[in-house]
Amino acid sequence: MEQFPLGLTGDCAYESSIASYDPGDLFVLLSDGVIETEDSQGAEFGFTGVERVVVGHGTEPLKEIMNRLMKELEKFGNRTDDQTILLIRALA
Repeated sequence: MEQFPLGLTGDCAYESSIASYDPGDLFVLLSDGVIETEDSQGAEFGFTGVERVVVGHGTEPLKEIMNRLMKELEKFGNRTDDQTILLIRALA
């Protein structure tokens, strides 16, 4: 069943699809304020910053992954936008 994505307006285009996963896989949903966090030189944390933390600590409890990610963001740069992160681990 297709649903309208949260946060989009009626004039946006999007695709709906089904993703396969295995038990233990980790889904990371985040707002643009996470990847757009900039350091003092203007470089963005980006998806590579998120990936580095998640891949390096992906087997840890979700709370620990979240804490590590938030610490890395704080060290990296100033918050100028909302930073929303949702971690979901597939159990079955």
